[in-house]
Amino acid sequence: MKILHLSDLHLGKRLLGYDLIEDQRYILGEIIKSVKENKPELILICGDVFDRANPSEEAVKLYDDFTGRLTELAPVFIIAGNHDSAVRLQLYKDRLKDSGLYIEGDSGEGLCHIDVKTCEMPVRVHMLSYVSAANLGSDDLQDGLKALFDGCEMGEGLNILLSHQFFLPVSKNREEMIDGSERIKVGGAERIDSGILSAFDYVALGHVHRCQKAGKNAYYSGSPLKYAVDESEKVLLYVEIGPDGFEVKKEALKPLREVRTVRGSFEEILEQEPSEDYVFVKLTDTVPVYGAKRKLQKIFPNILGITVEGLEEEEFEDIKTDSPLELLELFFKSSGRDLSPKQREIAKSFFSQI
Repeated sequence: MKILHLSDLHLGKRLLGYDLIEDQRYILGEIIKSVKENKPELILICGDVFDRANPSEEAVKLYDDFTGRLTELAPVFIIAGNHDSAVRLQLYKDRLKDSGLYIEGDSGEGLCHIDVKTCEMPVRVHMLSYVSAANLGSDDLQDGLKALFDGCEMGEGLNILLSHQFFLPVSKNREEMIDGSERIKVGGAERIDSGILSAFDYVALGHVHRCQKAGKNAYYSGSPLKYAVDESEKVLLYVEIGPDGFEVKKEALKPLREVRTVRGSFEEILEQEPSEDYVFVKLTDTVPVYGAKRKLQKIFPNILGITVEGLEEEEFEDIKTDSPLELLELFFKSSGRDLSPKQREIAKSFFSQI
């Protein structure tokens, strides 16, 4: 049986002020094309469907269109992540089941499960949205989840779990698993030993943006788009699963606009081909470049930020003047420029009137 494992869509997200809805619409379209070609029997979306608990109208419309198109191709199972509003996500969930859309937003009462009867073998899909220790009535999140899984009612065939937590194999540390955009959010999350997931045939995880193995039977699919310049390349995660185990297949995802770093001198970067990619510029110049962003935006309109990594700290002697004109000249010199005669005359005239 083939499944498609997705997570962390973050619909409605903005990247340092840039609206990504067009990029998200494009990548969801690419996912639909892949589903039509690969024909998975189940589609799993493991939390952080939206970037905010109160998503924009455009984000909700995009979600509605995407899930509507997916359910025409295969049953779809969705859980809530820590970014989602559990209540909003699962509105009308009972009515949506008839269309093949199964949603679990509030896991306050523990695991729920759906028995799938359209596959070649019996499949029970267990769904657990993002929870805290308090949600489980426990002082420790791992202890609470272990008790929950130990008491789980397993099906006769395959048992698949959807979860949105930070599971970590004993052999890995936190820094090995998370990318740049996650260090604040996931970096402070409580680590849970993925060994407590051993009862399930496959565990589909969300919460971490890099596609990777999280245990002998558990994977993070990663996000379909980069949300930081140092995030890894994105893939679609297909899983072939049967009584004897599972095998994963990764399919590369190409975004509408890449998120990347551009490095070089100001003059070198000005010679590059224009691009609408989201770029972070690292200048190697040894002096500040006046108006760098304004000029570089003619080449890269979607600049995320600029640093001058070649700029060394200089040691300045104490300034021994309180003349406004001389201070202005010193400021210009620190930027690698001199006041022109005309600028000097204008400044002199202005200061004389103060």
